[in-house]
Amino acid sequence: MGRLREAMARMVGGSKVTLALEQAKVTEAWSPMHGPGGMFDDDDYRYRRLSSDVDRSLPEYTQDRVIEIVYYLWKSNPLARRIIEVSVDYVVGDGLTIRAADPAVQGVIDAFTDDPVNAFYRKVRDKVRFLTLFGEQVYPVVVNPANGRVRLGYLDPALISSVVLDQDNAEIIDSVIVRSAEGEGRRLAHVKVNDDTGLREGECFYWSINRPPNAQRGTSDLLACVDWLDALDQFYLSTIDRVQLQNMLVWDVEVQGADSKLLADYMSRVGGLKPGSIRAHNEKTSWKALTPEIDGRDIAEIGKMLKVWIGVATGLPPHWIGEAGDSNRATAAEMGIPVTRSLKSRQEEIRWMIRELVEFVIDQAITAGTLSADVDRTFDVMMSTISVVDADKVCGALQKLTATLGDAAAQGWIDSDKAGEVYRFLLQQIGVDLNPGTDRLDAINAAEALSAEARAILSDIA
Repeated sequence: MGRLREAMARMVGGSKVTLALEQAKVTEAWSPMHGPGGMFDDDDYRYRRLSSDVDRSLPEYTQDRVIEIVYYLWKSNPLARRIIEVSVDYVVGDGLTIRAADPAVQGVIDAFTDDPVNAFYRKVRDKVRFLTLFGEQVYPVVVNPANGRVRLGYLDPALISSVVLDQDNAEIIDSVIVRSAEGEGRRLAHVKVNDDTGLREGECFYWSINRPPNAQRGTSDLLACVDWLDALDQFYLSTIDRVQLQNMLVWDVEVQGADSKLLADYMSRVGGLKPGSIRAHNEKTSWKALTPEIDGRDIAEIGKMLKVWIGVATGLPPHWIGEAGDSNRATAAEMGIPVTRSLKSRQEEIRWMIRELVEFVIDQAITAGTLSADVDRTFDVMMSTISVVDADKVCGALQKLTATLGDAAAQGWIDSDKAGEVYRFLLQQIGVDLNPGTDRLDAINAAEALSAEARAILSDIA
């Protein structure tokens, strides 16, 4: 088709058109940016490259509306509050502890966590609570240049104008633009590693959950079920109105042979009846109590259906949100396994956010000279173990395992070290972390203590 068009153009336009076509060919050959396949066409604004990044965030007006909706639900809807609090209770549990290998580093961390403004251990539940609720949190940082002390501020997510991603890597947050009274406010550089110094620097932390790598903003855990939570609210309110209507009682009074005037006179004398009242009438007057006949058999099933559907959206089984359903002890225990996995995953997300914050605190102390550049900066963020296992079953299983391993060791089928390894493996399956990690001294000591205990038990049996 291209050759046919060129031939027709030459026939109609002559040498001028031929010259123009040749020039266009030269231009396209010299630069692929020109011509029909290039980017300099008049209607380029109508297209985007197939390989260009796509922003997976909600539209700005939708994001702002979601923030207000989930906050309203958290304040007013009991189930919405329960969903958020369950996550916080398990993720934070009894609190957390940050421990460092070097006493000097521990001193810097303690100065940060114990600062009266930071009050980190006291405020960490709120940090996790509102991160779960809003899906994002912004913490401006102020650093004392004299000693590198770090203090955290707080910005409501509603004040976020936009989150700017790195042009070359959408997974890197470049900065956060905050609204002001005049409109778009100042830009806060997000904390990230300076490739030249290897230390973290910046003006704020942006924590987010439920955020695709190429999205600017995080979203609430309640986003998937806000409509259903509202529907449950409306359902309960209408059900209450229905029950109140069912509880209403009226008297139907029949007076034989009475005209409208006589009936009006009769009603004025009878008036309203109070509980415990006594009434008298002759054979020409009959009284009958009337109540609405409304079929309410499906009410309970509809309420159950809504709660179960909300539980599906939030990853919680029915008995975790007040709906026992058909669960018994066995099925309830099995339902708890996926929830535990999900909560552990969220806890690990929070752990890495806190680790990044502590890394920044240590980096600022190094920059200010409070810590030496070669200091052992090893530390660990220790959080409560999330487990829904039955303690009685676990103890029974450990007793049986110990006896079995003892018999195997006595027969020479397995050595004591391997028996201890199997014993520790079972402990790991129920949530006891024995792997030497960042807090390696405690982990190693715990593993060695358990090995010694296991060996003692095996030796006694043998």
